[in-house]
Amino acid sequence: QSEENGTRQIFKALQINLAVCAVITLVVLSITNMTISAYQKRLEKIAMTDKLTGIYNRHAFDFVMSPILKDVRRKKFALSLILFDIDHFKKVNDEFGHLAGDAAIKKIVRICAETIRESDVLCRWGGEEFLILLKECDLDDAYEISEKIRKTIQDTPIVYEGKTIFSTISLGVSQYHLPETEDRLIYRADKLLYQAKQNGRNRSEIEPF
Repeated sequence: QSEENGTRQIFKALQINLAVCAVITLVVLSITNMTISAYQKRLEKIAMTDKLTGIYNRHAFDFVMSPILKDVRRKKFALSLILFDIDHFKKVNDEFGHLAGDAAIKKIVRICAETIRESDVLCRWGGEEFLILLKECDLDDAYEISEKIRKTIQDTPIVYEGKTIFSTISLGVSQYHLPETEDRLIYRADKLLYQAKQNGRNRSEIEPF
């Protein structure tokens, strides 16, 4: 009898130990999966955001643009794009240094972010070139937004290490035409941006629609 009781106690203890081990294993696996998932999300965010400004980079734009274009083609709402760059940015870097140039970029991005809606897309397209995608926004409204951004940047100098830095931007504004591609839309905005530079800079150029 006592031997049988002892066997039962051992078996019961073994069951408890196995249950505890199973729980610990599940907890460890859960924590591991959560850690891996968080790390993957962090890597994805790093891959898709500009390090200096925290906004989307050019690589991320393709992932963002694709579903938006599908919506536009299905629902037929207006979609406009602003492509702009900072006028004479090399001169800012040469005269005040690259850190001052970085400060100017951050200021310009902040002004853009404060002007557009949360549903819009702001992207760093190149070194001093930026792209704004405006959903449910026609050409006239996009032009008003571009001019508001341009004037605010023009009227908001930054002070860096006691030096005042003025910046201006040139902008090209275009509206999506069904059934064109993403590349075609950007190409048209880029031509308008070039036209803005040719016409004296610090201006928005809009295409006839």
